Amino acid sequence: PFYLAQALPYPIRYITTFEMYRTAKIRWFFKALDCIPKKRYLHDVSTAREILRAIRKDAVIGIFPEGERVWTGAIKSLKPETINLFRKLSNIPILPVRLKGNFFAWPRWGKGMRRAHVKVEFLEPIEIDKAWDHKQIQDCIATAIDPGDLNHPDFYCRTKRPMEDISKVIYRCPLCLSFESIVLTPHRGECIKCSAT
Repeated sequence: PFYLAQALPYPIRYITTFEMYRTAKIRWFFKALDCIPKKRYLHDVSTAREILRAIRKDAVIGIFPEGERVWTGAIKSLKPETINLFRKLSNIPILPVRLKGNFFAWPRWGKGMRRAHVKVEFLEPIEIDKAWDHKQIQDCIATAIDPGDLNHPDFYCRTKRPMEDISKVIYRCPLCLSFESIVLTPHRGECIKCSAT
């Protein structure tokens, strides 16, 4: 949301989870941003009604269709309720936004934000056909927002300790499959069993 707010000249009403409203300060922040809370993993009728009310008032709704930040940077499946929402609102065009480098700026396993180059790319609007099945909608949206090559030289973490906290994700060597064999340095990890980096 931070990157989109910088890139667009108008406000966006983001759909956020109820977990974002746990403390008074955070609750105040998301209410000030006019976010729409949604119950995670549940069919939430009140959220759907609020989205429709906002659209009738010409609001722009910001949806992160995966529903959460990913652990690896690779795109994952879209939430079924998001696909259903896109189908129900098929008369409203979807503006896909591709975020490149945001995984390096704030990996899910990291403690906080890091210095990284982030590129916000707006694509041509998509109009969902009501005749499309779940897979066709999934493929269309996922292809549009996929950040592409994570190894591209323009997109890397510029912080001094980019590997900090990666052990939350990589607790086993992906090559020799040894548990707890990875030793981390500030810029890389190395397996003490097979010497993979």
